[in-house]
Amino acid sequence: MNAFWSRLSLRERWLLAGTGCIVLAAALYALAWAPLAAENAARRQRIQALQADLAWMQQMAPRLQQAGARTSPVEDGNAQAPLPSRLETSLQRAGLGAGVRSIEASSDARVTIAFESVAFDALIGWLEALQREQGITVGQAVLERLPAPGQVRARLEFGGG
Repeated sequence: MNAFWSRLSLRERWLLAGTGCIVLAAALYALAWAPLAAENAARRQRIQALQADLAWMQQMAPRLQQAGARTSPVEDGNAQAPLPSRLETSLQRAGLGAGVRSIEASSDARVTIAFESVAFDALIGWLEALQREQGITVGQAVLERLPAPGQVRARLEFGGG
């Protein structure tokens, strides 16, 4: 290598040295700097997204605290009544009693309600009110879309509450 280098003229040596420096700089950029810069940009975007999420959560926290403070798990007067009767009363109050195919109570702790046809929006509203007002939640739900718009066949299993 020394023999090769010594045979070159001064101009050729400078040209090869400059080309080597450029190749080295390009390799360092491609192998080290560019991946680090891309990772840095991705992290900055992720931080901005997380900061936006945090700001939204901080904005929503007082609302959620107020909502939690003003609703108690049991606002209904029949909190001591058995689960099947509480569900039947709530169904009638919500106007969903007509669509009920069957109500099966395996015990006071487990009740299955089957709807032949019920409006999806009304069903979801009833379930939300049931959870908010009485603390009753659905353990299992099977919904089947019907040909009529907005109508579903539903089988809901309630437990506890």
